[in-house]
Amino acid sequence: MTAMTALERRRVERWVAAVALIVAAEEHASIDVPELNALGHMAAHAACEALLGLAVGVLQARPHPPGTVVKRGSREPGFPELLDEAKAAADPPFDPQVLQDLRVMHSARNGFVHGGQAIDHAELERAIAAAHMLSERVPMPGSRPVVGVASAVADIIEVEAVGLWLRRYDEQRAAGGRLAACDALAYALDATLDRTVPRLRHDSSRELQSPGQVSRELQRLAASGVFDTDRKAMAKAIDSLNDWLFPLAIGTPPQQLAFVRSVVGRVGREDRGGYPSSVYAATIEGPSEADLRRAAGIVVRIVLRLFAIGSLAARQRDAEIVELWKGAIATGKLVTVRPKGD
Repeated sequence: MTAMTALERRRVERWVAAVALIVAAEEHASIDVPELNALGHMAAHAACEALLGLAVGVLQARPHPPGTVVKRGSREPGFPELLDEAKAAADPPFDPQVLQDLRVMHSARNGFVHGGQAIDHAELERAIAAAHMLSERVPMPGSRPVVGVASAVADIIEVEAVGLWLRRYDEQRAAGGRLAACDALAYALDATLDRTVPRLRHDSSRELQSPGQVSRELQRLAASGVFDTDRKAMAKAIDSLNDWLFPLAIGTPPQQLAFVRSVVGRVGREDRGGYPSSVYAATIEGPSEADLRRAAGIVVRIVLRLFAIGSLAARQRDAEIVELWKGAIATGKLVTVRPKGD
């Protein structure tokens, strides 16, 4: 991003907070227990309120209603007033169902905070969906409109080799290109894993913790007589442990990374002369919209978490690599290998 004014920087900081809240809400939603449903709902509500505030701009404090006894000053506008202001400012108008969902979300939040009512998982999912809708309507500073949470994270991290694919995911999804969005998500995850600090991969063709690699290395050594007949059991045990260690190294529960792989597939390691390697898709027809959105939420969490702890950084040749990738996108040279049908 170009240099920003102090006002623009504050706007970006509010956007960062909103994105982090959406990420937290989705993380809680992936577990589905009453306590975390409530926490996730609170996070999604706060994200919606922040995004509505960004959409409206600065609202002045309001006078108290006549007859109200107050000690000093005037009151801040409440959520219903903020929603009304955002509705009036929206162009194009908000979908009536979205407005209803936001009102129901606020009512559920008040019921939990003031009345101790439980928040069920459906209410949490409704709140998260509303937050995502708002994220697609609120631009960040600059001339390029943001079309989703992944694009906002791309602008936040400023690692273009990752951000390029996050933005492409949002752009393709908004245009109805579900399969292309799925591939972009696979590339975003792969580019992230290639830029961890410390490095998880030694070079462009080897992943330190990739499943199966340890087995192959053990088998190669065994051929020279280094290992005894127990080598196969040892290799299997190490591979099983690796299925836990690699996800935990990037701060992600193993089942979540496995889910992402089952949705978007994997990026191969073949050399295509600087162009992105092929995506080996997980399914023939691609994932459902719901599964794709959930996978995107997990990838965004991985990226944002690594960035926040200082474990994501651009590589020395990234400027050159990104230009090659952009050329591949522009000329249609991205390759996807889908599994064969029965």
